[in-house]
Amino acid sequence: MKESIRDDTHFLPDQKKRIAAGAIGNSLEYVDWALYGLLAPVFASQFFPEGDPIAALLGTLVIYAVGFVMRPLGGAMLGSLGDRIGRKVGLAISVLIMSGGSVLIAVTPTYSIIGLAAPLILLIGRLAQGFAAGGEYGTSMTYMVESAPAKRRGLSGSFQQVSISLGILLASVIAGILTVALDDQQMSSFGWRIGFLAVAALGFAAYLYRRNVGESETFEEMRQEQEVIKAPVKMLFTEHFKSVLWVIFIASPISLLHYIWVTYLPSYASTTYGYALASRFHD
Repeated sequence: MKESIRDDTHFLPDQKKRIAAGAIGNSLEYVDWALYGLLAPVFASQFFPEGDPIAALLGTLVIYAVGFVMRPLGGAMLGSLGDRIGRKVGLAISVLIMSGGSVLIAVTPTYSIIGLAAPLILLIGRLAQGFAAGGEYGTSMTYMVESAPAKRRGLSGSFQQVSISLGILLASVIAGILTVALDDQQMSSFGWRIGFLAVAALGFAAYLYRRNVGESETFEEMRQEQEVIKAPVKMLFTEHFKSVLWVIFIASPISLLHYIWVTYLPSYASTTYGYALASRFHD
């Protein structure tokens, strides 16, 4: 009896590793996701014609917004893959795609060199990041909850949202260090690229860590008992459609306000009113 209670409430070493793999990878993916918005005022002019910084920023933010269109698709495809083949597979693919998108953005030549191909490549990189973020969100949550003791699943699942906040915070730290250490010309020419390459490297490190941890215990049991769902997306919309609508209704306004405050307002203040991005880090 005591053994059963202990197993239901205490994290075993392997469980801690799996939960850490889910949280760390999720956090680093959102560093990639958030850094784009934070550095948009810096690199916007690199991907659009010179002469109108407001138009360049708006174009860059439109591409940022298009990434959200890919999130449901990524959630459906990578989430379905994780439901059918294994959570680890979905998590590995998502972190690689996210990091690959950041590398693509970092190495894309400017508009002055390749013209319209520059914003098109930027768009491809952002679409990849949106796809990865969509697949990561649900899969990492499921993986961490399934890896926890039965009576600690709520606690384990909370690490997913905490890791997102830490990822956004880390992106802010990286952007802050770059804007303080480099002047405006250096940031515009190469500094922002360093940021994307740095977080991509962290993402690949997260992939290596995830590769060395096991599958969630719950999924392994489902696979052994042949209870793995073959068409999870179809089941979602046929059996839980009302719940899907409620989630969209509740989450959309919150997300909209969050990204207006965190992403758009700093960019707007910098571009429209000339507020220096580095000034907030100086005493």
